[in-house]
Amino acid sequence: MLRITFTNSPQFLEAMRTKGPRIISVLTTKLTILMRQLQGYIQSQKLSGQVLHVRTGVLRASVNAIPTTFSGTSIIGGVDAAASDSPAFYGAVHEFGGKSAFDILPVKARALSFLMNGKQVAFAKVHREPLPARPFMRPSLEENAEKIRASLQEAVREAIENG
Repeated sequence: MLRITFTNSPQFLEAMRTKGPRIISVLTTKLTILMRQLQGYIQSQKLSGQVLHVRTGVLRASVNAIPTTFSGTSIIGGVDAAASDSPAFYGAVHEFGGKSAFDILPVKARALSFLMNGKQVAFAKVHREPLPARPFMRPSLEENAEKIRASLQEAVREAIENG
């Protein structure tokens, strides 16, 4: 999560009194643009080989900017990945890692069968340790946080000066 707080300088407070709705509108629009850029960064960098390789594109397609909202004194925007009931439910496992070890058991046969070095090998079950975390969302925000802050500060400055 990225939190940006504006100082309560006399100039800023006066600008909020006189241009508050304009500043809020500018920030909401700018945050929407920045979150779409962050979405693109995650999809084109982190989910296109830097952290995870593309197999089907389902996880990459599940990353979306959340519509920016204004409530009380907060302007909230973000980027989210697949929900637990979506086809890319495994995004959370990649982001945070697996919680526990698990066994892979045969479903339609008596054994699991694999080709290893050109030879057929069968197993009754395969034991897997928890999957390691391979975060792609949190590092993306960390890498872009300063750019996002600077862009929002510039948007406020321009709204106050030109508003």
